Amino acid sequence: MVKKIRLCFVPGIVFLAVSLITASAFGGGMALSGIGAKAISMGGAFRGLADDWTAAYWNPAGLAQLENSELGISLNVLSPRPEVTPNITYNGYDVGYRNGVVRYTNDKDYLVPNVAGIFQLPAPFDIKAGVAVYVPYALGSEWDLFDPIYNDIVQEYPYWDHKAELRVVDIHPTFAKAFMEKKLMVGFGISMMKGTIDFRKAYLTATPFPRPHDNIAIDAQMHGEGWGYGANFGILYKLSEKLQVGISGKTPTTIKFDDGDLKYTMYGINNPALKEELLSQAASHADSVKINFLFPDNGRATGWERDAHGDLKLPADVGIGFAYDINPKLKLTCDLTYTLWSRLDSIVIKVDGTQSPIDTSAANDVVIRTAYDDIFRFSLGGQYK
Repeated sequence: MVKKIRLCFVPGIVFLAVSLITASAFGGGMALSGIGAKAISMGGAFRGLADDWTAAYWNPAGLAQLENSELGISLNVLSPRPEVTPNITYNGYDVGYRNGVVRYTNDKDYLVPNVAGIFQLPAPFDIKAGVAVYVPYALGSEWDLFDPIYNDIVQEYPYWDHKAELRVVDIHPTFAKAFMEKKLMVGFGISMMKGTIDFRKAYLTATPFPRPHDNIAIDAQMHGEGWGYGANFGILYKLSEKLQVGISGKTPTTIKFDDGDLKYTMYGINNPALKEELLSQAASHADSVKINFLFPDNGRATGWERDAHGDLKLPADVGIGFAYDINPKLKLTCDLTYTLWSRLDSIVIKVDGTQSPIDTSAANDVVIRTAYDDIFRFSLGGQYK
């Protein structure tokens, strides 16, 4: 007699798989180094200088320094090359991860463009205004980490089986004004952020069958898009002819992925002899239905889809920066920034509906863990003309 068959996700394996990919893909943080070739080449110590179009990102008050209208464009290329050595078992057994072997990400680059247009509003406003479109957060990695241990699989399991990609585009209207004969400058911007997330990993669903069929592999792919809104602010003050200080920060932003989807593909068993044996021992019609589900007659993977939604909680930050003219040709800058990364301790994706076409229990949520801590960042830079 066949034991009762129930498709259920194994929490231990799911958690380990999530921890593995997030430790590598998310561990370095998802904030980029900033925008603009000048600011990045100065180590990001630009908060107290902010004297070009990228001030919309670093310190919006800096736009008030610009003498002319500006159109700026920059392009960053991300080439992540992390590595990981899997060590994942369940109850002491190998479940298909490539344990003990150093694995590398798919060798591909990600293009990150940024652009802004800044102009002077006519009198009596005397305000600098503009719109910047830039990417403050992005990451991408794709891995070959897993292969089912049963050889009689219905079709080949995907080669790139774990993936984490996230991109946030900020559409950023910005305004700045100078006071006290340009000794004091203030500015603020509005963030309209479009976020996109793609996440892929292997699930294992337990069966009552002996090894190697005790766990069946499911490829899960999640995609989500959504919007969030926030703001940034800044001031610049000239302490002397040579020394300038800037203070700026941004509010926390929550991007809501309201219209996401989660696609499951189960890679069942292609073993007619075993299937017939199990069906002959089935205790009920329900057991037969479950056996047929795990042993599809068409010899192909079985797919289904669920709606998914969740929040991406991006952090606030605040910082202070200084710019000092050593001489007419040499300028030194430094920044100290505090970022509240602990706000993003995890990304929880709520999944609607049932587990599978034959399991009417509620679908499990997807939890992407980051375990971020709040951080201070000190930057030092210089400019030589």
